[in-house]
Amino acid sequence: MDKRIEITLRFDKVLKEISKLIDELRVKTRKDELIIRVSIMELVGVGEIMKDRKIKKYSIKMEIPIFYGVIGEDPKEWTNQVGKYLSKIGIKDDKRIFEIAKTHLLGNALKWLENEGICVADWDKNEIKELRLKYRLIEKYSDNKS
Repeated sequence: MDKRIEITLRFDKVLKEISKLIDELRVKTRKDELIIRVSIMELVGVGEIMKDRKIKKYSIKMEIPIFYGVIGEDPKEWTNQVGKYLSKIGIKDDKRIFEIAKTHLLGNALKWLENEGICVADWDKNEIKELRLKYRLIEKYSDNKS
């Protein structure tokens, strides 16, 4: 009987270590993906957006910071930066903003989105405010400012 308990405890310990390694790998993979995206954007240098049949040129500069969901971060400021930057480069579609914003969440914020925030549907247009990522992030992390 003691041997079964010992094996169970070892098994639990191994499972926790594996889970921790998977989480670390997930964060590292997201960071690597972001680094590659930024590098590609810097290599391109200038992008073009079609607007009213005119080509508007803009210089690409990644200004959206990563949001980790830790003490000291201001979720309202972060959501404002996301909106301002994407609007500046011509991205106004709520679904696109939602998808881009999700790629800038790491750490606690990413874990929250993958678990509790799984039913979030868009950035800021849904009639039900609990389904808006912008609203939910501010609600969840506004106590982390100090």
